[in-house]
Amino acid sequence: MAFQNSPLLMNVGLVVSVLPIGLGSLALFNPHYMFTKMFEFPLPASKADQAVALNNMRSFGIRDIFMGGACLGAWYKGDKEFLGYLLLLGAGAATVDGFAQKGAVGHGQWTKHWMFVPLMAGLGAALMGLI
Repeated sequence: MAFQNSPLLMNVGLVVSVLPIGLGSLALFNPHYMFTKMFEFPLPASKADQAVALNNMRSFGIRDIFMGGACLGAWYKGDKEFLGYLLLLGAGAATVDGFAQKGAVGHGQWTKHWMFVPLMAGLGAALMGLI
């Protein structure tokens, strides 16, 4: 199919790869903002619990940077099937993150996580030739 061989798919994959790198960088370098403002999680009362929460947010950030960087590597090498596979995995991560968001604060899963799932899954499936 001409659609599956379109360079536009790869370039949309590039754009989608940059988003987790940006958000991950914010979580890595400003975890307090991501924890309390972006995800609206309540900051624990004790300093020890705050340190654990904010360091977990840094781990979340480096995970996102890694996922986006892996996608960038696949895009750079021109491997559309591997980029598609990584985007499908990213859609899975966004799904689970949405459930964590809903469980922690009761809202925000759609606007902060799940809105990306159809884009990532559809793009990933198209790059892999599944649709």
